[in-house]
Formats: sequence, structure tokens, C-alpha cells
Amino acid sequence: MAVYCCSDLHGMYNLYEKICARLKPEDKVIFLGDAGDRGPEGWRLIRAILDNPQWIYLKGNHEDMLIKAIDEAQALDEGLYGYACLLSQRNGGGPTIKACLADNEGFDIIERLRNLPLQAHYTSSSGVEYWCTHAGYTPKEDDVTPNKIPDRLLIWDRDHMIDTDFPYQKDFYIIHGHTPIEYSYNYAADGDFMDRKYNSPYLYGNNMKIDIDAGAFYTNQTFLFNLDEFSFEVIKGEEDKDNG
Repeated sequence: MAVYCCSDLHGMYNLYEKICARLKPEDKVIFLGDAGDRGPEGWRLIRAILDNPQWIYLKGNHEDMLIKAIDEAQALDEGLYGYACLLSQRNGGGPTIKACLADNEGFDIIERLRNLPLQAHYTSSSGVEYWCTHAGYTPKEDDVTPNKIPDRLLIWDRDHMIDTDFPYQKDFYIIHGHTPIEYSYNYAADGDFMDRKYNSPYLYGNNMKIDIDAGAFYTNQTFLFNLDEFSFEVIKGEEDKDNG
């Protein structure tokens, strides 16, 4: 059995299909959140990941925005023009909101999203520990669990990326998405791309944190990170035939 991480697929159902096609039946994928919005098939992807027993779905900030938008649409007579709805739409969530409201099971799906975990812990076959969250975090005072970190920070925060005062834990990694890797070095200049190429996960924070957000909705690719082997694959979608 292999255990993988990926993150921020943002409606790119084609990439999800490619990942599923290369999995063995016993493999697992810890998905770090942000299935919907921005890409073309956000609602379809949300439903697919929720219903796939091989995938462990963590809540991201786009799931959080969607939940609040649907809650607001139900509670207020404002259509899709309340604050939460507008915030979601400004972040590419309009089609996802509309697809949810048009789905007979939409409100049930929202309840499932509401109850998603914010973190997952995995110890590899070689004893390497991983804490998986959407946005990442910094452990304080040798606390190597995110249990004391406020929920909002685990799905929204980027300030932790510039932290320099934190304990280094041997064979311990915090793996996250939320920030596309091309922007990571603007926050965390102490890191480097894992295969020394621009297009690879970003390892930073005294080699303690790994950002695996490949910007899927505009790059048409994602990273599938093997937690047992500490390695990754680039999963690419089909190129547009009209562009050669």
C-alpha cells in the first residue's frame, strides 16, 4: 500500500481521473483541500472525492467559503449577493455555488463538507512523520501536533510561511497546499524546489515544511507526493489539441 498527498485540484476533474487511474486498490490519497472553484468541474470533483473511499478529504479555505456562502443563501433573502456569497464568487466559486444549489443533494453535501477533518497524521513505513493540513502551520514549544492551532489558521493562514522561530524536528514534516509553489519563495525565501526545478514541490522552513500546491487550475497539473518514499510525481492533464 502507498499513501500519497495532493492538494488544490480546484475543479480539474481530469487530474483527479489521472490520479485515480494510477492508484492500486489498496492505496490512499490524503487530499489537502480546495476541490472546488476556479476550474471547470468544481462541484463534480467535490462529490467525487467525498464518495471515493481511497481519498481522505481535508477541509480547505474554498470548502470553508462554499459552506458559508450556502449557509448565507439559505438564511438571508439576498440571493447570491450576501458577503459570503460574493467572497466565494470573487475567488472563482460562482459555478460551484450554483451547481450546489441546483443539486437535489446539495445541502446534504454541504453538511458533509462542514464535518471534514482539518488535519491528518501519517507515519511512513520508514518512521517519518507527516502532519497534513490545507494551509500549513508552525509548531510552538516543541508541540508537534496542530491541535492547539486555531481552525481558521489551518485552512487560511500564510503568515506561518515566514516564521523563523520554531523547533526543528528530525524526520518530521508539515505538508500543505493553499499557496501555489510559484509564490512560496515570496513568503519563505529559505527554501528550494525539491528537484531544483521551478516546477516541483517547495521544501522550506529548516527542511520541515513542504508546499505541494501546483496551481492546478492554471497549470493543468498537480503533484502526487508519495509519503512513504518522500518523492513526487507530476500529474499532467491533456494538452489542448487546438494549441498543438
